[in-house]
Amino acid sequence: MTTMDRTRVASYPRSPLDPAGECAFWDSTAAAWQRDTGTAMNVTIHTPVDYTVDLSAFADAVTYGEFDVVLADMTYLPLLAPDLAVIDPATVKGDVTTTAFTAATLNGTLLGIPIALDQGVLLYRRDLLLKHNYTAPPKTWTDLSAMTSRILSQEPAGTLAGYMTALRSDDAFTSSTIEWMAGAGLGPFLVPNGTLTAPTTSPSRLAAVASLATTWRGRIRTGTVAPFALGASPAYAIKYWADGRAVFLRYGLAAGVAAAARSRTAGWDWGVTGLPGETEKFAGASTAEGWVAVVPKTAAAFSGVAERAARYFLTDAVQRAIVTQFRLAPARAAVATDPTMCPAIPALNTRLVYRPAAASGAKYSVVSQAIAETWRSVLTGQSVDPARAITGLSSTLASILSLDVLGPPTNVSADSDLALLVTGLGLIGLFAVFNTAIALTILKKRPRIRRLAPSLMTLMLSGLCLGYISVFVYIGVPTAATCILRPWVLGTAFTVTLAASGFKNFRIFIVVCNPYAKTAKLDDRQLFRWIGGVLAALAVLLVAWMVADPPRPIVVDLATSRYVSCGGSGNGGAVSTFFLVLVYLFMAVLLCVNLFVAAKTRRAGKDYSESKAIGISIHTITLLALVTVTLTAVEGLPQPLYFTVRALAILIATSVFLVSFFFPVLWREIKPHLGTSATPGPATMALAVAPPAPAPKPAPAVPAPEPAAAALVKADPSLSHVTVPQPDSASALAAQLTPLPPTVPRRRGSVFSALPTSIDTATAATAAVIEGALTARRGKSALRLQLAPWSAVRAVFIPSLRILTLIYLSDPDAAADAMGVLDAAVVPLDKVTGVYLQEEEVDEDDEAEGGGAAGGGGEPQSVLVSFVLDAKPYMYEVMAAHPAAVLGWAEAINAVRAGSRKVEAKGAPGAAGAGGKGKEKQKRIVGSRAE
Repeated sequence: MTTMDRTRVASYPRSPLDPAGECAFWDSTAAAWQRDTGTAMNVTIHTPVDYTVDLSAFADAVTYGEFDVVLADMTYLPLLAPDLAVIDPATVKGDVTTTAFTAATLNGTLLGIPIALDQGVLLYRRDLLLKHNYTAPPKTWTDLSAMTSRILSQEPAGTLAGYMTALRSDDAFTSSTIEWMAGAGLGPFLVPNGTLTAPTTSPSRLAAVASLATTWRGRIRTGTVAPFALGASPAYAIKYWADGRAVFLRYGLAAGVAAAARSRTAGWDWGVTGLPGETEKFAGASTAEGWVAVVPKTAAAFSGVAERAARYFLTDAVQRAIVTQFRLAPARAAVATDPTMCPAIPALNTRLVYRPAAASGAKYSVVSQAIAETWRSVLTGQSVDPARAITGLSSTLASILSLDVLGPPTNVSADSDLALLVTGLGLIGLFAVFNTAIALTILKKRPRIRRLAPSLMTLMLSGLCLGYISVFVYIGVPTAATCILRPWVLGTAFTVTLAASGFKNFRIFIVVCNPYAKTAKLDDRQLFRWIGGVLAALAVLLVAWMVADPPRPIVVDLATSRYVSCGGSGNGGAVSTFFLVLVYLFMAVLLCVNLFVAAKTRRAGKDYSESKAIGISIHTITLLALVTVTLTAVEGLPQPLYFTVRALAILIATSVFLVSFFFPVLWREIKPHLGTSATPGPATMALAVAPPAPAPKPAPAVPAPEPAAAALVKADPSLSHVTVPQPDSASALAAQLTPLPPTVPRRRGSVFSALPTSIDTATAATAAVIEGALTARRGKSALRLQLAPWSAVRAVFIPSLRILTLIYLSDPDAAADAMGVLDAAVVPLDKVTGVYLQEEEVDEDDEAEGGGAAGGGGEPQSVLVSFVLDAKPYMYEVMAAHPAAVLGWAEAINAVRAGSRKVEAKGAPGAAGAGGKGKEKQKRIVGSRAE
């Protein structure tokens, strides 16, 4: 850059393709200045290289006092501001347009005299558009793409480019991206107050900007945009179009019009219009470019000549010359409104948008470079994911400008709609728990409620109550106290609920489903001690966590927001994560215990078994836990989403527990009082304690039984038929039938009999076939037998063949030859080494009232449960409709197996007392009676 004496002026060229015309303008302006002031004006026109280089050159000129007046671009002001003299706005405000005044103002300070305004426009080959039947320029970028595709396809290949623009320069690229975003209805990256806007305001706007970037990448790939535009400088781009080798060009109005004037000598016509938009609504977005005369402080310190020279460019004569020579919009209001000047300026329907110079300040060149490099990487395909690239740009701009763009934490506040909704749902859940507790208190003496252990059910309700309360501690920004409170409340809630459910059903398993238990009594106090032990284990785990690395508030910064979470600080949070995993494993163990007892008690009867409720609850908890953990592992999701998922998981899991465990029981008690069925009387209640099963369906194609058999079947409904030889007299028949007195029925198995009768030895010895409905299970050892499931069977005993056939049925009422047959076992009596009876001691009042599963008092008595056949390699345990029927079947099998002689059989190996605490006794069959 060259300097001269006197009033020294430096300027950026406004018409790079018309240097002669620009020199003529400056010669006439300098001559007029010297004539009016008597002072010479020496003008230096800077040769443009690149925006960054040009800016640096002008900054040096201002800093070192090489010039008295510098005519610079408006974007230079933030960088030059520290070395510029401040202009009194009152001296010019009434003479210039509002837009021009804004262009020369930075943060409310007037740093220069506005001279003229320029803007980005679309220049086009009018002759080519008319040739291909287009009478008007495009208003949308889609129209421009269609025109380009049609024109290029019909013109000689390689002679034309479509849309040409300068995308090598950072500032030119920034101008284009700002126009693209404004043409799509999106805001700029930065607003003047230094706040990041789109795409950081919302995920939807981020997606819109990313989609726009992808669209422009497609336009380059399809040839709408000349591919070499990415490497084109502003000078190259305008020369390429001026040579007639491009259909469209985006450029500044002044330089573009000057270049277009040369086209007529080349034999083609041109036109100028506003830039298209993605839709017509947003068409005409144009980047404002201002020409401002600034005075360095070094020049202003000597005299007022420099400021006078700057003001001279605002005179009427100079402003009119700028309009006619450069086609720039004048800054002087009187000239801008002069009708005689209108023909010199094209009438364009444009709306100005601004580069983020004011918001960036002295760092504008770095900001512009970051914007250009990000978009260039997207358009060239280097950034595969545009959304990630745009998000990274937002973070980069925030880092460059030291902006806190994330704002306050986005944790769900207590007064937000989402928090109010969750609070309402939690209060509804607490109300339901409270009413359930009241109902249990009122109905606690009902037999069905007694069997469900009201004290343990109340403990479960307390856990569910804590579960509903736990959602409240996740509302708002967490503090040190709430971070510690969260694992205690939620962990205690689910531990109490799962432990009470698991141990309550474990007692049912011990009492009802374990035939080898030593005792049938397990009171509530023992269960509460066990539950207390589980809670103590949880407390030890949580205390160790709080001591090693207590959770504390941690700020989590996302790309567009921040929130406060709870986490540990030891080893980057690894210690806290370790204890959190231990808590999860602890809960998983409790879930497995519940699953085990649910599987073992599924045949205990609907008044005892809660396997369905446990299954539904655990399935729900597992599914919700998987969803919650999966979302937690995904980084970058907004905090309200985390809050919503966590709150819904807790509320749904707690509600499923409440409904599945308590609603069916309470409904069966309340339903009769709602008029849906008659109130059960004493007979109905008695059946609820020991309901008789429906009589089994008769086997098909069975001959009508003989009179003796008919009498026997009538006496014992568990028998389908007994075929015996015809006795000689009624007295002989009576001698064959030896009924045993009825005893208290057992609540086990699939079939019950109100009037049972045993099969005595005489009947068994003379019978041809004995067939009946029983319940059985088998295993290869005493332990396996204990764990084996019960199945409904059709027992066919043929004494003459010395075999017992057990036909396993899928349907307890299915006939032996029906489709319900699952399997069959043939037990040869020759392989039976022992026949054993199983007895249990139970409380008498529990048997009468149905409270055995819940514990209770009363005098114990022995009740016959089943008999066991030890026939290698299997052991078979069989239950009948009634204890007397159990004894009858066992005696009959033993009578046929051994006759009337005494059988020396040892106890079932490992059977006595195996696997439980219920008081069970085992007797071996001797002769025809049990010892």
